[in-house]
Formats: sequence, C-alpha cells, structure tokens
Amino acid sequence: MRDIHFQEPARSMNIRLKIDPATAVRIRSSVLGVFVVTSALVAAGQAWSAARGTALASPGAIVAAGLLALGAAAVFRRPLYAWLVSLPFSVGLLGAILFATALGTVIVQGAPPEAFTAKYGTFLAGAFRAVGLEDVFHSFAFRGLMALLALSLALVVVDRRGWRRSEWCFSLNHAGIIVILAGGLVGSFSGMKGFIDIHQGQVARSFVLRDRFDRPTSQSIPLGFGLRLDKFEIERLPPEFRLYVYRKDGSGFKPASSRGMAEATAWTEAGEAGRSYRLIAAYPDFEMTTEVRDAPEGTGAPCLQLKAVDRDGNIHSFTLVAGEAGRDAAFFPESRTVLRFAWEESAIRISAETAPERHIVMFRRAGTKGAFEEAAMTPGEGRASLGGSDVAVLAWYPDFAYDSATKTGSSRSPEPRNPAVRVSIQPAGGPAVEDYLFANNPGYGDADGTTIGDLQLRYRYEPGRKPADRDVVVVGATEEVLDFRHGVLKERGALPAKRTDKIARGVNATVVRMSACAEEVHVPVTRSRKWRNPVAEIEMRASGKVEKKFLKAGMPLDLGDGRNSLVFQPKPDDVKSYRSQVSVIFEGEPVSKETISVNHPLSFGGYRFYQSSFRREDPSYSGILVVKDPGLPLAYAGFVMICLGAIGRFYLQPWLQKRRQRQVA
Repeated sequence: MRDIHFQEPARSMNIRLKIDPATAVRIRSSVLGVFVVTSALVAAGQAWSAARGTALASPGAIVAAGLLALGAAAVFRRPLYAWLVSLPFSVGLLGAILFATALGTVIVQGAPPEAFTAKYGTFLAGAFRAVGLEDVFHSFAFRGLMALLALSLALVVVDRRGWRRSEWCFSLNHAGIIVILAGGLVGSFSGMKGFIDIHQGQVARSFVLRDRFDRPTSQSIPLGFGLRLDKFEIERLPPEFRLYVYRKDGSGFKPASSRGMAEATAWTEAGEAGRSYRLIAAYPDFEMTTEVRDAPEGTGAPCLQLKAVDRDGNIHSFTLVAGEAGRDAAFFPESRTVLRFAWEESAIRISAETAPERHIVMFRRAGTKGAFEEAAMTPGEGRASLGGSDVAVLAWYPDFAYDSATKTGSSRSPEPRNPAVRVSIQPAGGPAVEDYLFANNPGYGDADGTTIGDLQLRYRYEPGRKPADRDVVVVGATEEVLDFRHGVLKERGALPAKRTDKIARGVNATVVRMSACAEEVHVPVTRSRKWRNPVAEIEMRASGKVEKKFLKAGMPLDLGDGRNSLVFQPKPDDVKSYRSQVSVIFEGEPVSKETISVNHPLSFGGYRFYQSSFRREDPSYSGILVVKDPGLPLAYAGFVMICLGAIGRFYLQPWLQKRRQRQVA
C-alpha cells in the first residue's frame, strides 16, 4: 500500500492509491526490459557495422552478446508473450521512440563526419557516433524499436481476437499504426535521394545518388523516363535599398554594418574619424531639377525658366541665364533652331561664324569661396594639372542616363539635352577617383559643385557654333521675341502672355518664369517610383560640421579614415521564389507538363521531384532534388485506416448499439 499526500493552502487530504505488488513489479521489469533491449539494439547495430568493416569478434559484438543475455534474463522472468502485449511495455517502447525522436531533432542529422566533429568536438562527436545519434532515424536501434512496436501491436490484436466483429474498429486502428510503421521501415531501407543538375532545354534521364550525408556519389540511377526543363523562372522581390558601411579587410572590403531606410534616418556613427551620417531622403529615379527664385538686388542675374517637349513626348525643364556664356542659349534639333535669352536688345550677338563645341571644367580648392578657374578639355585626350591635382575627362555623354544594373553612365540620344562628363581626379600623393559632372546640374553632390578630393568642380558645355538656320531671341526687358534667319532679323513680336503658349513657331517650349534678378535653386525629385536611378540624400557630421551629400547607388563614399566607406545599394538576396516548368518524356513523347516549385513537387514513376536550388550567375540552370520513398503509400494507407477505425469506434458502433436497443425496446 502506497500513501500519496497532497498539501493545499486551505486544506490537506490523503489519497490512498492501491497498486498491486505484481503490477509494480511488472512495470519496473518492463521499463528495465525496454532499456536493456534498446541498449542491446544499439550495441547490435555497432557490432553489425564493425562486422561489415572488420571482423565479427569485435568489442561491440562482445558487448552486444552480453547485453542480449542480460535482456533475455530480464524478459523471461515472465512469459515473453504476456510481456510483449502488456501496456507497460507499449508505454515504455513509445517513450524510447519519442526520446530518440527528440534527440534526432536536437542533434544535427546527416552532417558529414568532418562537419559533425567541428560542431560538437572530438569527444562528443565520438560519443554520439558510438550510439548512432549522428543519423538516428536510419540507425539499427531506431529501426529495431519500430519493428518491436509493430510486433507488439500485432500481438495485441491477436490477444484481443481482433477478427471478431465487435473488435473490427479496434483492429483497424492498430493495423493502421502497424502499416504506418511498416511504411517507415520500408522507406528507411529502400528509399533513396539524388540530385539533377539541368539547364533550360535539356532532358535528364537519370539522377546522381547521394549518400546519407547528402554528398554526391559516383552512382547514377536511371529514371526510366525523361524530365525536360522547358523554362526556369525567378520571381524577385522589389529591391530593398540599405546604407552599408564597408570596412577594408586586407586587399578588399567587407560589409561591417547596414541600416534600412527607416532606421537610417537617425544619426549613426561610422568609421574611425568620429563621423556620423543620417538619411534625409531616397529617390528611386533621381533627377535634379532647377527652380528660379527672386534674389536680392545685385546678387542674382536675369533668368528665363522654360519647359520643352521633345519628339518622344518627354518634358524637360531648363533655365537660360542672360549674359552667361554657355547658359544663355539652347538648341532645338527638330527645327534646327537656337533659342537665346538676353535682358537688353543691345546685348544680342548673332554670329554666322563657326566654332567647335567646348567642354569647360571649372575648379577651385575645396572649402574656399573664391572664383572658379576654367580649363577647356577634350574628352579622352590627355590629362591636365588643375589646382594641384591630375584631372582627365574620360568620356562625354550628350544626353546622360545612369544604368543602375551595370552602374555605368550612358547616353539616351546624341543630342546635348543633358550633357555630362566622367572625370578622373588624382590628388597629389593619393589614389585616383572617378565621378560625373553635369552641365545642367552644376550643384550635383554639393551646394556649389561636386567635391572630389581637394577640388570643387563644375562642368559647362558650349555647343559648337555654326551658321544656324534660325535664331529666336527672347528679350526680357521689353518681353519681345526676335526671329533671326541666317543672322538677319526677319520678325519681331511680343512674348506670349499665356504661359501655356509656345514662344514661337517651331520652338516647342513655353515660359515657366522670367525674372530680372533671380537665382537658381537645385531641387532633387524622383521621376518615377521605379528604381531606375537610385540616389540617397544624406547628411554627414564631423567635428560639429554638417554637410549634405547625394550618394549614387553603388558609388562608395569615403568616411574620412581611408578604411571605411558608405555605400547605398540593394540587399543582395532579393529572390522571392523560383520554379521550373518541366515536361515528362516517356517513349519519346511528352506525357505531362508541370510546374515544380519549393513547396509543390512533381510526382511521377514512384519519384518525387522538388525544386531545390538555382544559380544567380546562370538564369537557365535549375537544381532538382529527387526522392524515392516506397513506404509513403503505406503511410498514407495507414492514416486512412486509423481515421476509418476512429470513425467506426466513436460514431458507427454507438449508433448501431442505440439502434439495437431501440429494436429490442
């Protein structure tokens, strides 16, 4: 008699649970027997492995024989049949299987020996291998426990005389579990796994078998049919741009930190020079526009802001500044017309002389407020010393556009609508740096110009002068429009009062704003929400000074210490899903067309084909995992049997019993 005492805050009570001494002995012996049998199975598995590799008389075989003898002595204290059909044995066996399953989920399974040793160390890895824990579900012991459970359930059905009609549902439930266990054993022994490397248009008729550590072997298994990859598709996520800090590591750079656009709006320390940065705005399709605003007397210049539409329907906004060479005229190639702006008619200079186009690089020392010096340079021809730095104009782009995919500049057309140059600056004793300068946006990068190294630079484009078919001049003081043909005044008229009317016939431009004393303000905008020309507007803070910069995607910004750089770029992993469109070829003819994705395999011929991998550098490649599990139909059948048995036991049998009772009544 055992006493079990429960103590509660308000009261206490004694519950006397009577346990028959024979039952207690049976429970203890069953638990001990299951433990001994499990240990014997582990030892037998190790002995079997040793026998296949070396000799039968191994230490594992001797230990296995001793444990089997101990297990037999414990088992045959009572009849074997009674022990196998007892509830304590079933509970103990299920506990052993569940414990082994838990170990199989905690300990890494199927890892190569070197990776297993690297993860757990030499001692633990050796101990785990000694009891088969590196591959629990394919171990001799786990398979033996499943076989013993199936045998126990079968004997229970026999003991209950499960063939009687009243026991059919009970037998069906137990038989379902037996069938599931049989399916697991069949799959464990006869299942196989392999891999297919295939490119678009190819037909695979075999796969490379893999071992239990998922390593490719030299064995090729024929499928008995062909699998053709018709098309491979990769669906990508919208690009997620982040600000990365790269740190120099040896001869290259490695990412040290990254911040998303939402969290990058707060000040973040970066680099080793006491600098910090924060994001002001991000522009998916960046464009720097110019606004004309009134300026105090004596500080501005006469400005005419225009809006023009090209032959493709694109709208361009630009500004003409009276009296500033290179910025007081614009060319309209469709009508071969030069549009000029002058505040006084006396300042008009219409010349029939010819002159080549000029590329003017304006420069001054960074941090100074002096006047810009000028140097005429020819793209692709030589270098010049400007302000102590070696400068070269590498390329010219008449109508600049930036390709974010290749991270290079290009020209949309040969017309000088958005002139830009790519320059190389090599300060004295420093590395060369490349960047772009824009004629229409001289403040790109900084307020007054683009700072590269020790120089602050601007670029001015002067189109080649040749006899124009037509010159249209807007005179600001009198608001007149003068029309010259081959240098001769042919027509004089008033500037249109409506801002939506064209300035003159053949000139597809309208006036936005005109002022006698104005200044230009550069305003960053995005032309669309698509990530075509990504640019981040950031603020850099160092020694209490805050400086605004525009950071083009993929272009590094040095953080002042020579070891850390700030880069605005998308996350590299932008793949949402990938799938293969395949055809099954049997006897030379396609018999099925399916799409294989990660969670939607293809089943055919006893095989299941899973989408497994892809290659970023090869968009026509697809990696397909091949799995053959002969025990899977048995597992499905077992689940159906369990469901039918449960329905019969809990619904059909009570309904039949009530029906018989009503008939008797």
